[in-house]
Order: sequence, then structure tokens, then C-alpha cells
Amino acid sequence: MTWVVLAVVSLLAWSNGSNDNFKGVATIYGSGTASYRTSLAWATVTTLAGSLFTLVLAARLIETFSARGLVPDAVAASPAFLAAAALGAAV
Repeated sequence: MTWVVLAVVSLLAWSNGSNDNFKGVATIYGSGTASYRTSLAWATVTTLAGSLFTLVLAARLIETFSARGLVPDAVAASPAFLAAAALGAAV
């Protein structure tokens, strides 16, 4: 079940990132300042940096929004619940 949760979380990250990856640097390409490949490289590097920085900042949010109080602790800790929540967010 751990692999299912990892796969679903990866799907969520991919679907979110693929939609937003180029938006942040579209003006660089649109203005003709950089080529398509250079703009895409900038988008990838800056998105990766933002993702890594978010991992540091999100630790407290994960504690806050861990489903405690919403569902019993046994349910919140089950891989099936985690997979369902991640799949719901990905879809």
C-alpha cells in the first residue's frame, strides 16, 4: 500500500507541476529575452528550488492538517485513507 500512496502522491505532484511549470517564466520566452529551451530550463530549476523550499516550510502544515480530530487516529494513519486523500487531490 505504501507504493500506491507514493504513486498517487507522485501523480499529484506531476499534475500540479506540469500545469504550473512554465507559467512563471512565460514572460521571458514571450518577450524574446530567452529561447524556449532556456526558458524551460529556468522554469524547471526554479520549480525544483521552490519544491525543495516548500518541503522545509510545510512540515508544520503537515502536523496541523493531519486529519486529527476529523477521523479516528487509526483511520488517519491507514495507508488506504492516505491514498484516498491523495488520489482525491490528484484527480
